[in-house]
Amino acid sequence: MSARENIMAAVGSALTVIPGAVFFRSREAAFGRNEGTAILLEPEEERVEKRTQSPQLVIRRLTIVVTVITRGDVPDQIADSFLQQINTALINDPTLGGLCAQVVEQSTRWSFAEADLTAGRAELRLDILYQTLASTLANMQ
Repeated sequence: MSARENIMAAVGSALTVIPGAVFFRSREAAFGRNEGTAILLEPEEERVEKRTQSPQLVIRRLTIVVTVITRGDVPDQIADSFLQQINTALINDPTLGGLCAQVVEQSTRWSFAEADLTAGRAELRLDILYQTLASTLANMQ
């Protein structure tokens, strides 16, 4: 597995234990009302931050989006406790068990849609800094 996939798996493991929500990785299907609160993990972008000469190290910045999908009269209020738990889970171990150099919170964005109950989406963006050799995406040991 690549370093990127190991990082995504570690984030996913941290999110699966959050009570009261169902976790999904890179889901494209619409969420049904009966699914309750859902947490969705998706990679958004990866940028190469820096290349060094010897050895050929590459510092990478992986942007991930963790989305909390809720339904209720005040969906952003429902999402708030889940966002707090997600933040705690990911920021309390800022190296994801040594897989990365740092997890950095970037922003949170909310959106709403009318449904049988008001649906809300809270998207938490995080940057994960890690390094690999330029010739491979394998974990650095």
